[in-house]
This record gives sequence, C-alpha cells and structure tokens, in this order.
Amino acid sequence: MRPMVTSSRTAVIALLIAVEIAIAGMVVYAVTGSHGMGASGGASPWKFGMGGSQIAFKPVPIAAIAAGNVPTIRIDDPDSTVTVDTSSDGKVHVQDTTSVQGMVWSGGTIPQLRVVRTADGVSITRPAYSDSLGTIVFGGIDGEIHVDVPPGSRLWILHCSAAEINGIQNDVDVASQDGHVSLAAIRGNVNASSDDGHIDARDVRGDRIAISSGDGHLSLTDISASSLEAKTTDGRIDAQNLTIAGSTPHLLLHSDDGSVVASGAFAAHGAYEISSLDGSITLTLAPGSNAAVDATTDDGSVTIDGARYEGDDATQHSARVGDASSTMLVRSNDGSIHITTNEAQ
Repeated sequence: MRPMVTSSRTAVIALLIAVEIAIAGMVVYAVTGSHGMGASGGASPWKFGMGGSQIAFKPVPIAAIAAGNVPTIRIDDPDSTVTVDTSSDGKVHVQDTTSVQGMVWSGGTIPQLRVVRTADGVSITRPAYSDSLGTIVFGGIDGEIHVDVPPGSRLWILHCSAAEINGIQNDVDVASQDGHVSLAAIRGNVNASSDDGHIDARDVRGDRIAISSGDGHLSLTDISASSLEAKTTDGRIDAQNLTIAGSTPHLLLHSDDGSVVASGAFAAHGAYEISSLDGSITLTLAPGSNAAVDATTDDGSVTIDGARYEGDDATQHSARVGDASSTMLVRSNDGSIHITTNEAQ
C-alpha cells in the first residue's frame, strides 16, 4: 500500500503546483493584459476551461440627440455610475466609458447601452449584468456613463450603482442600489435614495425634497424647500444652512443610528421634527425662525442657549422662539440635545 500512498501524494503535489502556476499566470495577465506572453511579444489571448475567458467590451459611440429644451430623460443602468451634467448645445449627449481591467472568469457579456428617442425625451437603458459574469475576478469592471442634457430636462434615474447630478433646473428622481448620490445646483423637486451609500446635496432649491439612505450618512448644505425630509437607517445627518418656508413648511430629519447636526431658518406655521434613535442632536435656529421647541431625551441632557437640564430618567425642556407659531419636536432616545435659538444671538 505504501507505493499507492506515495503516488497519491505525488499527484496532489502536482495538482497544487499546476493550480499555483495557473493563478500566477492569471495575475500576470491582470497586470500585463494580453501582451508579453507570446514568444514574439504579440497578443496571446487566454482561454480557460469551464467556460472561463477574458471579457472584452468596447462601447459603441452614440450620436447626440435633439429632444427639445424640456425633455424627460429616463436612465436605467443598475451596474453603472451615472454622471449627469448640462449640455451647451441643447442636445442630449451619451457617452459609455465602461471598461474592463484584468481578467474576469466568466462566460457572460456586458450589454451595450440602448439609447432611444421617445415621445417626450430620451430613454437610456442597459439590463443588469454583474450577477452573470462569474465570481472570480483579477481586476474589475468599471461601469460608468456620462450624460449631458439640456438644463431644463426632467431627470429620472430608475436604477444605478451611484450617481452625480449637476445643474438640472427641473425635477430629479434618482435611486442608487449600491453607491453614493451627489446633487449640486438643482432647481426643482428632488427624490433621491440609496440602498447602500451616502448622499450629498448642495445648493438645492425645490418645493419638495426627499432624501433617504438605507446605510449611509446624509450631508445637506444650502437647501431651500417648503418640505424637506431626510432619513437614514444607519448614519449621521449634517444639515447646514437650511431654509424651510412656505404656507405650511415641513421638516423631518431622522437617523435610526447616528447623530444629527442642523442649522437654518424655520418659518412660521410649520411642523418640524428632528430625531435620532441613537445619537446626539445639535440644532441652531437662525434669526427669523418661529417655533415652540419641545426637546426630550431618554438618556442624556438638554441644553438650550447655554442652560443645561438633566434628570435621573428622561429629560424634557421647552423654549419659545419668535412668535412660536410652529411646532418643533426634538427627540433622542439615547443622546444629549444642544439647542441655540436666535433669541440668544
């Protein structure tokens, strides 16, 4: 039986050496691409067993589309980062810059973008493909598209892996499945969400603004709205220089797990709520704010204009700001509350 054991051991060692050589070869390929492995230094495309091969993708050029000054732009590309800017010629320009780096062991393919002129604008779509490309990757796939549109476009991004949107002077709806969302210089209603990523909004003016993340912090700067709702399941909220005004102004800032820092002007006859299930709250009311403030924490202190209040159990304190015609509820289940009112400035 001893020779059989030796033979089996030799076979195992040979197999391990073969596997190591194959892995080393694929790493070299990832670094050098398809060149440098042939005897003459030319291209040597590799093919592997079990249906594995390098994925080659070359985006097809897309011609500019005239769709009017106020087109509806629909984008649905779950595996790509989408960047949207304004065009200088009033047309819709679409550029697919998706690239493959290294070796992906797969029998799948990356579909081309489908860009179609519709009755009210332009449709830009690509079916999800990442789950069909296998699980062994040396390198990666960078899915990315750039879209330039007329400033007055109505933008609707149904699915993407991340989004950066700049300068749109109309309503924006965007949903990211796995990545951040960035909004800048928007003039219109906004509905932005990310299942797993932070959201950054700067210089946004609209009647209704709704921002939510399933797992990520929210950063809001220079936001003006009649209604603003910003919620995250896991992350902090930093909301600076807010202006909430209108006939019935409304604000909701809420984190399930994270601190909330907010500052701004809050108009009369509104309903405002700032809360965290697990985190501190810091609030600064700018001159011109009007609210009856009700602050409560289940575990921590309440400080209003430098005066600190703390009890053995929950702590509650209230303050009147301006004409106190708005309600402002400030709640933390586990964290201290610090409020500075314009009466102290």
